[in-house]
Amino acid sequence: MDKLKELRKKLEDAIARMEEILNSGEEKDFTEDEEKEYSSLEKDVEKLKADIKIEEEKLAKAAERKAALEKEKEELKKPVNIPDDGNIVRNVQRVQVNEPEDFKSLDEFLDIAFRAVLRVPGGRDNRLMRYYSPVMHIEDESQKREFRDMSMGEATAGGYMVPAQWVPELKELAIQNAIVRPRADVIPAGSPPDAEVTIPVGNQETYINMGVDVVWVGEGKTKTETEPVLKEHSWIPHEVAGYITLTDKLLRNWPAAMAFAKKRLSFAIMQAEDWAFLRGTGVAQPHGILTQNCRILQARNTALQINWADVRDMYWQCYKLGGSPIWVYNPSCLPQLMGISDPNTSGTMIWQPSAREGEPSRLLGIPMVENQRSPVLGAQGDLMLLNLSYYVIKDGSGPFIAASPHVYFTSNKTVVKIFWNVDGDSWLQAPIPLEDGTNQMSPFIILDA
Repeated sequence: MDKLKELRKKLEDAIARMEEILNSGEEKDFTEDEEKEYSSLEKDVEKLKADIKIEEEKLAKAAERKAALEKEKEELKKPVNIPDDGNIVRNVQRVQVNEPEDFKSLDEFLDIAFRAVLRVPGGRDNRLMRYYSPVMHIEDESQKREFRDMSMGEATAGGYMVPAQWVPELKELAIQNAIVRPRADVIPAGSPPDAEVTIPVGNQETYINMGVDVVWVGEGKTKTETEPVLKEHSWIPHEVAGYITLTDKLLRNWPAAMAFAKKRLSFAIMQAEDWAFLRGTGVAQPHGILTQNCRILQARNTALQINWADVRDMYWQCYKLGGSPIWVYNPSCLPQLMGISDPNTSGTMIWQPSAREGEPSRLLGIPMVENQRSPVLGAQGDLMLLNLSYYVIKDGSGPFIAASPHVYFTSNKTVVKIFWNVDGDSWLQAPIPLEDGTNQMSPFIILDA
């Protein structure tokens, strides 16, 4: 109904504009610009009329279906006559059949859902229907076609959404390997799950009090009025999809296939999210930490090296309040880190004082986290000091599970797809200036190239 109102409003506006152009040209010919605009409006009017007709037909059809459904519901309430053994007719009221209980575990749901989308024995379960998601909920036509290609071969087919209570468990299967999500501020999907969320964010154009002036006021004196300076920022969950191809031979060994698919798909969720949270561009995907406006790029003292001065300067600039910072480094940085020495005492190792023990787990008291998704040694971000409590993740709908045996039909393979919606960005929009007015701090300190 809202879309129909919007189309009718656009039609009214277009006709009004055409009338305005006509009235202005009663005593003169159209100018070239007026002629172009009027011709364009004529085409718009024709298209809007066609769109309105289509929308009206959709609404009419939906109304018919609703009326038919209501009629069926009324029929169910009517008593039915059932003869008993003594040929006595009794009035029996139809009763509502209780819905089956929900799934008891994530493994049970995935087992039944995979069987359903792959059409293997054991996939018929009425409990799945409450989690069925048809393709028609997707507005973008290209996404509709993609979803349909990955479905079970029917134009209106869809997939099954993982029940909300099992989503954390699915993501936690590989959460120990994730860098950002376990430490970030996560906003749950909510309702509607994929709607844009706008929240106030810190404005670091002034000192950390963000525009609040603090003054000492004597007894009985007038207090100075102040107003915090805040900005707003929006998080819009973006769709991301992962695919896995299973052979028909593997599918015939169903327990092994299900365990294999669950492990790979959960890892795909973690890997795709973590990459985007760290390195995403912010265009149709999360805004990664490496490109944040609030980050501080620490100049490297020596190209392709990490030395004590780099570590020291990164440490003091890290804003540590409100969270637990971590060092994040690419594995190629390990030889440099293990070789950090005291500049005042030649040959005295700092991080790795002895070759008897393995690599230390902390540097300056802060945990060290090895991460293959970080840039390699010498590139910007090969070493980072991050307080990830200032990174906000907005979850959307999903994950959904769908499958298609047709993509590789001649190769005896089936493609399983998992897709979900998520966004991520920093709560801060600029580094935090200190009281001295010359220095800054940030929760995201990046060693520059």
